[in-house]
Amino acid sequence: MTDADTCVPQNWINEILQNFDEKTGIVTGFTLVQTNSFFANLQALDWLIGLGIIQQLAQWNLPLTSLGNNMAVRKTAYEATGGYENFPFSVTEDFALFHEILQYDFGFQHLMSMDSLATTQAEETFSDLLQQRQRWAWGAVQIPFYWLPILMVYVLFGVILSVLFWWNWEIALTFWVLKMTLHYGLASLFMYRLQQFTLWKYILFYEVYHLVFHLILVGFFVVSQRIVWKGKFYTK
Repeated sequence: MTDADTCVPQNWINEILQNFDEKTGIVTGFTLVQTNSFFANLQALDWLIGLGIIQQLAQWNLPLTSLGNNMAVRKTAYEATGGYENFPFSVTEDFALFHEILQYDFGFQHLMSMDSLATTQAEETFSDLLQQRQRWAWGAVQIPFYWLPILMVYVLFGVILSVLFWWNWEIALTFWVLKMTLHYGLASLFMYRLQQFTLWKYILFYEVYHLVFHLILVGFFVVSQRIVWKGKFYTK
């Protein structure tokens, strides 16, 4: 399955289907946003690193989530869950489906290959991006409890760094350099696997963007009392 605003490569169906075996319930491809602007390239790097980490965790049999615009679900796996009408309400329906299927002992695959690489539209405005990430964050609070500390540190890194800066700027700078080094290493690996080398020239801008954006996102998440999803408004 995919979305109306998502483009898939020519061999996409074959690539997805050949990764099913008799125990696999869901296979997820890799998606990047279309890099047609400076802002879109920063978003593309965010998707590359974030989904790359999710794919790597899947290789270690550590499930986190799936991606609704680039995945396939075994019919018997979906039927075993009872379908969406039996799921608890979620503003991240792909996340909900993924974890419902895993509860019925089906396996999963996350791919990182050119034949599974889809492209989708970037968010055009900063406001739209905030709304998107707020929805994702609200869905992410449903992840297994053991992931929450890691997720919180990642999202709240800017807040933590700001506090450290006022306490000891040298320690704060050290942590930021370590995080940048980790990002550079992961970005290099994922760019190589997906042949996305043009994103390299945005990597330094991305570090500032990532830090500032998450500071704003945390404040927006706390202050905003509603989520916009598919033209509808939902109260937290």
